[in-house]
Amino acid sequence: MEELKPVASEALEAFDAIANAARKGLASRGVRLESFAQVNESTAERLAASARDIREDRAVNLQTLQQRPAIARLVVESEDDKLETFYITPAGTTDANGVKHCSYMSPRGRLAPLQIGDEMDIPLPGGARWFTVREKMTFKPFEDASGWDAQPAIHFRHDATPLTIRSLRDLLREDGFTEEEIDAVAQWIEQGDAETDGGNISEGIKRGTLTAMQLRIAPILDRIQDRIFRLPLDRQIAVLGAPGTGKTTTMVRRLRQKLDFAYLEQDEKDLVGGSDAAGLEHGDSWILFTPHGIATALRERGA
Repeated sequence: MEELKPVASEALEAFDAIANAARKGLASRGVRLESFAQVNESTAERLAASARDIREDRAVNLQTLQQRPAIARLVVESEDDKLETFYITPAGTTDANGVKHCSYMSPRGRLAPLQIGDEMDIPLPGGARWFTVREKMTFKPFEDASGWDAQPAIHFRHDATPLTIRSLRDLLREDGFTEEEIDAVAQWIEQGDAETDGGNISEGIKRGTLTAMQLRIAPILDRIQDRIFRLPLDRQIAVLGAPGTGKTTTMVRRLRQKLDFAYLEQDEKDLVGGSDAAGLEHGDSWILFTPHGIATALRERGA
């Protein structure tokens, strides 16, 4: 699998760039009321609340990017036959030294659930554009004293079984990484679960891998969930399914996106622009009833 090594090296560098930029972003000043071009007494209170929401949303996103810089790498072909490589983050973006990336919650994030060869028309600021997915790899980022890794990564292939890579850093063992740098990873591999064959790369998405990645990137693996969580803010539906089918994951993703003003459509922003009947701003006006255990998942997602 020599062809995967350049991808692994690029991904680890991207993790580092995004995470470092997120740390710097958290240390910088947030949005202030003075940032708005025109402010008058009638709009000052609403703008102040909006600025507060923007600061809070951005802080949550940056904190997420520090721990999980990216959850997928895509190579897509546009309608004019140009290839583009970019990374999908779990939430938000930052200035990452030339690393192209977008949030999974953004319109371009709609490409993440697609399989190799799938196509989709994506609404972008300059107009809708047609894209075809040519390459796809998903990650569970991990950082230790030796730097970034993905434990695991899933490489999707056209008309072939996906490959589970237990460690991207271990994949680069022959490309200049020292034994000390991968020691922790090697130990982790040796203690792998019983259904693996002991190698770093194996065919299929392993059951243990899917369980570990479920809350973090399960929507990337399911186009139905993706469509549900992107529905308009005022849309009401019932999601039914057996235990373990992703109902909770979908709810968490939807709540997280709709709390972030950056990913609301203009009509949604107009809908929640002021206070509700109880005098609560949008970020404080939610009531969520959950079974025991889901609240913990929501806290971990930052929702």
